[in-house]
Amino acid sequence: MASPLITKIEAALNKLSKARNTNQLELDIAGLTARMEANPSDWRIAQELARASQQLQGFTDVSRHYALLHEYAHEVGEDETVLNEGRTLLGRIADLLLEQKFSEPYDHESALITFQSGEGGRNLDDFVRNLSGAYSSFARQKNFQPELLSSNGETVLQVVGENSFGFFRGEHGVHKCIYENEDGRVHTGYVTVILEPLIERPEIVIDKKDLLYEFLAASSPGGQHANKAQTGVRITHIPTRLQAVAKSRSQSLNLKDALRVLTSRVTQHYAAQQKILGDIRVPPERGGYHFRTYRLTGSRFINDHRSGVKTTDVDGFFKGNIEPFILGDYHIELA
Repeated sequence: MASPLITKIEAALNKLSKARNTNQLELDIAGLTARMEANPSDWRIAQELARASQQLQGFTDVSRHYALLHEYAHEVGEDETVLNEGRTLLGRIADLLLEQKFSEPYDHESALITFQSGEGGRNLDDFVRNLSGAYSSFARQKNFQPELLSSNGETVLQVVGENSFGFFRGEHGVHKCIYENEDGRVHTGYVTVILEPLIERPEIVIDKKDLLYEFLAASSPGGQHANKAQTGVRITHIPTRLQAVAKSRSQSLNLKDALRVLTSRVTQHYAAQQKILGDIRVPPERGGYHFRTYRLTGSRFINDHRSGVKTTDVDGFFKGNIEPFILGDYHIELA
């Protein structure tokens, strides 16, 4: 009789085979290869071919991994090795299932995540730091590259890596936080999380004369860095009035990051990106419609009202265990 973990993996593999037929994928790769040969300079075809090939390799890898694990578990039972390898395998299957759901135009791009909070005191600021920290930890687990571009005024997190926008897209919206403030009273605050894709190959070139540069003084973090200058930059695209801000310890990196973000935003503006993401830029202090509640005092829990996913492991969530919520947003169940 198969162990519960092996049974769970078999069910997940069955879902994966239904989500994407490998025979059809091989036919797609053959067709893309022929198109690539006819159009060797078309980077879009090359990108699509690379993704399809990676998917097929991913299916092959998890199938082989399962076969070895099943044989080992049959011989020794469900020991610690089987449990650890099984969890790793389930995680990889979950990623492949998610990738089948990435159907929006920018799902394969990198992500820019902006956190806007209303009035709520230091503890609401702590919540923003913890939430951005959870996203950063999860991003590193997926081999993405998270980087905090700004934490003064509003927190901006850049996550570089293919598919990172697709992974985080469901986090776009209003998050409700119930917490205890310095005065000992229970407060409710709202944080709006705004997801934007960072487009790797923008289809526009911004004219330099349309850009306004402003160099900002950033506050010192104190301690060993107290006497070292910090800088920031704000770039405005004059025709659209769109802006991008980056604040770090390197002015050259600030300029590079801010220009990359601004170029992506202008590209989306001209491509009517708001039709894809929807308009949820409500003032955070007014609440708007929140899709997830974080109760951080008393009986602590996190509850997603869209998917029904709920956890009492609040500390685990803020350490980066957010995948159940991401899977829930895409209606993927591995149980």
